[in-house]
Amino acid sequence: MKLLLDRGANPNQVAKSQTPLHVAAEKGCLQCVIHLVNAGADVNALTSNGNPPIHLAKLSRHEDVVAYLRSHGAGRPAIAPISAKLASASAESGKEIFDGTCGACHLSSPSLKIPKRVNLWGVVGRPKASQGDVPYSSTLKEAGGTWTFEDLNSFIANPAFALPGTDMIFPGLRDEKQRADVIAYLRTLSETPLPLP
Repeated sequence: MKLLLDRGANPNQVAKSQTPLHVAAEKGCLQCVIHLVNAGADVNALTSNGNPPIHLAKLSRHEDVVAYLRSHGAGRPAIAPISAKLASASAESGKEIFDGTCGACHLSSPSLKIPKRVNLWGVVGRPKASQGDVPYSSTLKEAGGTWTFEDLNSFIANPAFALPGTDMIFPGLRDEKQRADVIAYLRTLSETPLPLP
């Protein structure tokens, strides 16, 4: 790899929706990752599924690669806080978006119980990884805390950036208004919805 890079190979060349850094991170080749980063590889490049290299390394349990990528700038780009936008968000629009993008994998009713499927009833303010019958990723179990409006915003924007190594296979919602609408809808999934900030 070093020879190719020294001869001018593009470290950010996309093939089959990923860069060489994605492949090296997933395979756990730390030396390859180092050479690619030194040659200018984008540590936050996304696959067509929205996965950054750090997510693939974490999924494959290559913690040395994860640590190296973090130390070289891997991480979620800053996103604007969502709390102020929730007052004008549409829970009705959020339900439509949820049904079209989230409903195939997630439940939204307190009476629905399907093993291993996350029920998002009461998710706002609920401790992360707390539904007993769901085999959560170690990443989500280790995240700690509760699902705040801002945590949901970050996770919905891009799960693989928010919590590298998550089992959630979803590229995220880039549109801020759509995220606000979905979060407004999730807030309604409770007998006692949390007050808006």
